[in-house]
Amino acid sequence: MAIRVQPFFSVVLRPFVPQAIASSGWTMLVHHAASGLFDGEIMVFVAMSMIDIRSTMVSLERSGFKGPSNESGADYALFDMGDGVMPSWLEKVAVTHFGDSRTGDAAWKLVNSQVYTLHDRVNRADLSTKGYDVDWPPYIGRINA
Repeated sequence: MAIRVQPFFSVVLRPFVPQAIASSGWTMLVHHAASGLFDGEIMVFVAMSMIDIRSTMVSLERSGFKGPSNESGADYALFDMGDGVMPSWLEKVAVTHFGDSRTGDAAWKLVNSQVYTLHDRVNRADLSTKGYDVDWPPYIGRINA
């Protein structure tokens, strides 16, 4: 799955990392997964203020996740209104909506992930399927059902 880029302050986390993570961190992630911004590969935390998102970052790092100061070894990335430094494990792809005039949409996904659904809470479209509702690189075009 891919997750639509959020128009707020966001942290994109890869939760499955080689180092040990505190049980309090796993508890926080399980509770957050219920919000729907978890696709099985990445998890997105959003907030309207930088103060709130920094609190999330502190909690993640106290749990054992590596922050952006670890550069290529970071387990999460910080985005300010959709813009931020992209770690090597994450990519931002342009999303095309079939039968829709929306332009400029983008989604986050793991690099080399073979995902086929888009989670889009911003437009209340919840899940869209690549090839049927949307498309992104590598493009497969519209599939006629």
